[in-house]
Amino acid sequence: MSGLVSESLAGGCADFSITSFNQVWCQNAPSPTTNATVSFAITEDNDNKFKKNQVGLTLIVDLPAGFEFDQTSVTATVENSVGGDISACSFTYLSATQIELAITTVNSTNFIDSILFDNFEIYATGLDGKLYHLWGDVTLLR
Repeated sequence: MSGLVSESLAGGCADFSITSFNQVWCQNAPSPTTNATVSFAITEDNDNKFKKNQVGLTLIVDLPAGFEFDQTSVTATVENSVGGDISACSFTYLSATQIELAITTVNSTNFIDSILFDNFEIYATGLDGKLYHLWGDVTLLR
């Protein structure tokens, strides 16, 4: 997995599928809106998309324009599926719109892995009087 490739999570991509969240914000006060706590997942389409023997493999999750992560939140967690080929997965905020994952894999590609994003706080940053909807319009950079 080399290079930096932008792939829309709305419809999945050749290597990964997305289990997204569906969140609506009604903006009737100055932005930003209140936070919404959401969860989502990235899953391999087959068992060899996270290459074996990787240390510090990075993936970047990028929110679309008009939305930001609450970087002060202490509830957000990233975990890998139990018993899979990913032995460690952690995240850091690169900015209000991007998180970077650091992934380590074992010496096999025998399982379909998922990365589980739980309790992320996200808010809309648009103008007053708008209805904002975020569902599956997240970008994955690898």
